[in-house]
Amino acid sequence: MAGTAVQAGTVTGGIHVYAHGPSRPPPTETDAALSAAIPVGQALPRRLGIHAARRGTDDSDLPPYVPRDSDGLIRRRVRTSADHGGAVLVVGDSTAGKSRALLHALAETVPERRLVVPAADTDFTALADRLRSTAIDEEHERWVLWLDDLDRYLWHGAKGLTEATVQALAAARTLVAATIRSEYYDAYRAAPADGRGEAHGDGEEARLLRRIDVVELGRVWSPGEVRRTAESPDRRLREAAAHHGVHGVAEYLAAGPDLLAEWRRARRHVQRGGHPRGHAVVTAAVDLTRTGLGSPLTRELIEQAHSAYLADAAALGPETFEEAWDWARELRLGTTGLLVPADHGGKEGWRPFDYLIEAADTPIPAATWQAALDHATDAEARLRVVLSADRLGEREFAHAECETLALTGHARAMTIMGRWERRAQRFRKAEEWFRQAVSAGNATAVRDLGHALSMRGRVGEAEELLRSAAEHGDFRAMNALASLLSEQRRPEEALHWYRRSALSGDRSAVEQYGRMLTDQGRPELAERWYREAVERGHFSAMASLGTLLQAQGRSDEAEEWIRTAIDDGRHDAALQIGLFFMERQRPAEAVPWLRRAAADLGAGIGVEHLAAALVHEGRDEEAAAWIREFGSDYDATMVGLILTAGRWDDEARRWEQAAGELLEPGSDKDA
Repeated sequence: MAGTAVQAGTVTGGIHVYAHGPSRPPPTETDAALSAAIPVGQALPRRLGIHAARRGTDDSDLPPYVPRDSDGLIRRRVRTSADHGGAVLVVGDSTAGKSRALLHALAETVPERRLVVPAADTDFTALADRLRSTAIDEEHERWVLWLDDLDRYLWHGAKGLTEATVQALAAARTLVAATIRSEYYDAYRAAPADGRGEAHGDGEEARLLRRIDVVELGRVWSPGEVRRTAESPDRRLREAAAHHGVHGVAEYLAAGPDLLAEWRRARRHVQRGGHPRGHAVVTAAVDLTRTGLGSPLTRELIEQAHSAYLADAAALGPETFEEAWDWARELRLGTTGLLVPADHGGKEGWRPFDYLIEAADTPIPAATWQAALDHATDAEARLRVVLSADRLGEREFAHAECETLALTGHARAMTIMGRWERRAQRFRKAEEWFRQAVSAGNATAVRDLGHALSMRGRVGEAEELLRSAAEHGDFRAMNALASLLSEQRRPEEALHWYRRSALSGDRSAVEQYGRMLTDQGRPELAERWYREAVERGHFSAMASLGTLLQAQGRSDEAEEWIRTAIDDGRHDAALQIGLFFMERQRPAEAVPWLRRAAADLGAGIGVEHLAAALVHEGRDEEAAAWIREFGSDYDATMVGLILTAGRWDDEARRWEQAAGELLEPGSDKDA
């Protein structure tokens, strides 16, 4: 009798289908992933990469879900993306609870949709084509793509997760549900967004992440979240509320701090309870993962690499490798081991507990970088290691290996070499690499070459190249071309390209298009655009709409939109509108917004602008109090510069003369 048995691997592995009966063509990776899809409401959390917790009295590996403060916001993002197609991205530290919060929101909002868990090296172009070709008239026939640890799906070239594939998934009304650790997201977010500057890695992944509105989930739980945890009937949750200390509740439940401490304690003599070789095994696995290897690690690779961490450990009496291997995999506190199993193309694979990766901050030995390169299966995998090396500051190594790849004819490596030369302000060399990449067929290099020529003052050639790339759908080229046209005082053409980029889903273009309309004296059109953008799921446009309405004297409407933006996680909305009024020399209207921003954002963000507005209003003492509480010497100096830039010279002189005495009480700061 013919039949099919489906086995789902871990989230880091693939989906395997074993068929019995008549011979048939082997299923593709996409076939397997779709065949294994199940309704969201039936998904098992542990199968989706959600950490186990300390065992309960009923032997369950997860306690009941505790509502998080961000649940409402995540659900709103899910509904919008479910209606229009799009992505929901939850950002947070390891064991912050982001994966479980996202799954809970999906189960509450779209429980009947089919959940697909692709392998990290899935061909997303093929997957998007298949999803688009399926019937989507009925709710249960639509899809949710689960991408836990989103960074694993990046850096796979054209077939990986790119702007184009995300757009194709949105066209198929597929909801992309993803998480990413803060350290990776922050590295990408630091890259500029105007389409013309240097970006992390080769820039495409950074651009993709900046196109998605995120929800950030704090590692340390709020008082309300802790209170709800303490009120739970589950013993583990009550213990977590009482004993989590400086750690987050989810962090405590997953035993992250305990496992980290055990790993660090292991490097001591075996007669004192140490596991020096076990420590080396786990450290090697952590560092190999940090090099950017996209696939789970084999035992052979870990064994080969671990010797680099034993150079000075002979006096500790290292145990045998078998003993070290067993220790590293041992289940602890009913949750996980230091190394956890992960499918590796049907073979046994391993990965370190991700909490350990996040805590690692020591330099990676040269031997480990080389082992990672040797293990990389193809040029794209080697390039991923190269980009990780650049991100971690190993630029000499990264440059040498990337140049080797480029000289073999790898077009993407050529483009990266050009960007690195541009970063070093060697524009002529950058241009040479970009021209080679264009000749080798790299479409994105057309835009980069245009930018390089623009930097060298060859505006006509630059415009021609950028226009060519933009017309072929390169969103960054659209923005770069629009910026170039704006600089040449060709506003209508610039507006055209900002609008095309914005309609493609680019958040920065949404903002820029609306601002240009406003500056041209077309506020009605700008308002219509911002409202349309909000309906499309561009949540950042809410703050811009509020700013526009406030400038028109429609304060009540503006307040409503700003509050909505803040409630929706746009905590910079109040700062944005405050700066708007300061730029237009209306400090009295800026004060309440800047005060709210300084209170909501914390860490003194915007405090110098608030102080400047207060000084202009003659409220020097209040300005000094804000600087003393939240600011620094630099902020005090910035107040004078802001007042000078606003042409409020009398106030600037008064502040500079009085700041030292005003800041003196209770503080060692001075201006």
